[in-house]
Amino acid sequence: MSNVLSISGFQGDTLSLRVTGYVSGLAADLTSYGLSGQARASYGGTGSAIVNLSPVAVSGQESDGVLDINVHPTGMSNIPVGIYFYDIERYTGQADVRKVLRGKFYVYPEGTQA
Repeated sequence: MSNVLSISGFQGDTLSLRVTGYVSGLAADLTSYGLSGQARASYGGTGSAIVNLSPVAVSGQESDGVLDINVHPTGMSNIPVGIYFYDIERYTGQADVRKVLRGKFYVYPEGTQA
């Protein structure tokens, strides 16, 4: 089973997190795997992603499952305020895809506007 973690960000801000992914209760070895992650309007949704989370394994910590999630302010500004669902998967091909992190993705309005 993957780790469940709620994450949140503000419209127009940078979203930058360092987290650990899990598979079957153990830190997910990310060595030699690709990563993908998206937030969608509904869990298991097949519609287009609201945002790409751009997950990247942290160099030197791949075997410990450590990864960074980064969304540019432009990407965050295009997301309507709301609650979404996300997951991050490691993969080597279509036959070997495992979720390493999932949960709710909260987007809040920016606090001030120019």
